[in-house]
Amino acid sequence: MIDETTWALSSGAGIGVAVIDTGISYFQENLDNDLDFVDGLSLLGRTEKRLNFLNERVSSKGDIVSLIDKTYAHDYCGHGTKMAGLIAAPRGTDGNVSGIAYNCNLYNYRAAHDVFLDLATERIAVASSLIDAALNTDIKIISMSLGQPPWANQEAVKIGLTIADSNGKLMVAAAGTGAKINYVGFPASSELTLALTGIQIPNDWPNALFNDINFPDFLLEDVCDICFYGEEVNFAYIMQHDLVSNRVGVAVTCDGDTPSFISGSSTATASFAGIAALVWSRLGSNTSKDVVEMRLEDNASNDNDPHPHLGKGWVNVYNALQ
Repeated sequence: MIDETTWALSSGAGIGVAVIDTGISYFQENLDNDLDFVDGLSLLGRTEKRLNFLNERVSSKGDIVSLIDKTYAHDYCGHGTKMAGLIAAPRGTDGNVSGIAYNCNLYNYRAAHDVFLDLATERIAVASSLIDAALNTDIKIISMSLGQPPWANQEAVKIGLTIADSNGKLMVAAAGTGAKINYVGFPASSELTLALTGIQIPNDWPNALFNDINFPDFLLEDVCDICFYGEEVNFAYIMQHDLVSNRVGVAVTCDGDTPSFISGSSTATASFAGIAALVWSRLGSNTSKDVVEMRLEDNASNDNDPHPHLGKGWVNVYNALQ
C-alpha cells in the first residue's frame, strides 16, 4: 500500500523513468512539461521529455501511414499515456489522480501502435528506444507494458535489452494480459528484465502468497482476472479488489482531469516501475541497479519462499523505504 507515510519517505525525486509504449497524449496537460507536470506537490525542476522512434501511425481506415513530423510522439492509442500517468502524473491541485513516483523524471518513448508488437517496425522502434534510454544517465528504470507474439523475431529487442542492461538500467516488463493463463511473453520472459503480473488482494494478506507447486493453475485465485502468470514472473503487484472485479488501478486519460480504470499486467508493470523509482530515490541516484533490486526482493512477500507462478510476490513499499 502507498499512502502518506510512504510518500513522506520518497516521491521518486531525482530518478528518471523511461516508458517505452505507444507515446504520450499531447492533450493531457498533467503530463506536459510546459503545463501541469509541475504542480502542487510535484517539484520544480522535474523533467518530462517525449521521443518518437516509430515514424508511422495507423490511419482511421486501418492503414499504416508515414508521419509527416518524425518527432511527433503523440499517443494515438491511449495506453502509453495511462502507463506514464501511473508512474509519474503530478500530485497536483486539479483533482486528477497522481502517479506513484510523482516527483520522478519522465521520458516517454513512442515505439508501438499498441501493446502487441506484431510489426517489425515496432520491434525495431522498441530496440532503438532501449538503446537511447541506455545512453541517458538520468534514466534508471525502463518500463515496458507491451510484448511480442511468440512467432516474432526477438533479435532486435534482445540487442536493445543487452545494451540497456550493460548500462545498469532496471527493466520491468509485462507478463501479458488478456486471460488468466500460464504464459509469459517476451520481453518479460528475458532474464534481463523483471517480469510483472497483477494480482487481487491475496486471501492470505498480509502473509506470503500461498505456495504449492502442485496447486492446479486454474485455482490460482490471487491472479487478476485477465493477467498472465508463470515461472518467469519475478514480482506481482496488487491491483484488483478480491471481491469486485472492476475495482482496479486508476490512471490519467488522454485529456481532461477525470481518471479512468485500467488493469492487467500493464498496470502492474508501470506501477512497479513507480515503486522502484521510490526505492531508488530513497537509496540515492548513484545506487546500483543490483542494490535496488535486492532491496525490493528483501521486502517482498515471498522473498524466502518464491511462488512457482508469481515469483517473489508483492513488495511492502513502506518497509523497502526504511
